Amino acid sequence: MDINFLDSTYIPLLISAREALKEENYYVAEKKIILAIHTCFDRPEAYNLLGIFYEKQDHGHLARKFYRISYYYDQTYLPATRNLERIIEKNKDEIYFGI
Repeated sequence: MDINFLDSTYIPLLISAREALKEENYYVAEKKIILAIHTCFDRPEAYNLLGIFYEKQDHGHLARKFYRISYYYDQTYLPATRNLERIIEKNKDEIYFGI
């Protein structure tokens, strides 16, 4: 994947999605995350954000699923690992956005 493409397209989508999640604007967040996945389906960041999207709406089973998918694409991506551990342990620690 071209780094310029990531910088110009993928990362801005992730940043926009992260901000929408923080503002609890779930409609915009979901649209940006899906666009990011369509842009780079094999990167972990968007799946982690999708896990956060579901977790914030109390859909823990879907949150776990997407944290695991994020981990699948990159086992060194710590935000997904930490979020998965946190949600399994029912820990109320900080959510790791990773962006």
